[in-house]
Amino acid sequence: MQANGGAVADEGEAKKTGWGTLGHQWITAIAALVTALTGAGFFVGRASAPSTPAQPAPVTATVTVTAGAPVSNGHASPRSSPSNAPDAYFTGPVTFGSINLDLNPPAEGDENDIADHFGSDLFTTGESRMRVWVDDGVPGRDDCSRLAAADGTNQLDSLHAGSIVCGITAKGRPFRLTVKVSAASDLVTDAVVWNA
Repeated sequence: MQANGGAVADEGEAKKTGWGTLGHQWITAIAALVTALTGAGFFVGRASAPSTPAQPAPVTATVTVTAGAPVSNGHASPRSSPSNAPDAYFTGPVTFGSINLDLNPPAEGDENDIADHFGSDLFTTGESRMRVWVDDGVPGRDDCSRLAAADGTNQLDSLHAGSIVCGITAKGRPFRLTVKVSAASDLVTDAVVWNA
């Protein structure tokens, strides 16, 4: 199995399938999609909404518990939860050109931007630092903060759909970018920027 959690398996190794092994990943992905669509206002003010006031919907919460992940010395390391939604500064899709993640919502700024080059490379024009996440699972706020602080750089090459980028903005906000589209002129990500 690849170190970065890819789905390619050795010929002798059986593929993991079914709800028992992959269900939690699907639930996490669906919850993230619903959160992103709600944050973007997708469900608010729809033209197909009824003209009569709607009854309040019951609130459902999903709790994800992530066990400690083994590290190179064989001991478990605590892993922060992937979303940390109450601490999120911004959550949603971001299409790169030149974007300042310290702005809410992220937009082009005059400094400290992160820009894409050829739809597959990212570089910073300011103090932001970033690093590709290569471990299994989805990193949370603390994971991204530690990785970028310890080993961050100002340029990442050869990103592709599925790549996860951890970083710290110029104002100290940890962030996670999950690449959804990497094409000749587009780099589209799902972004989570946490408060500093």
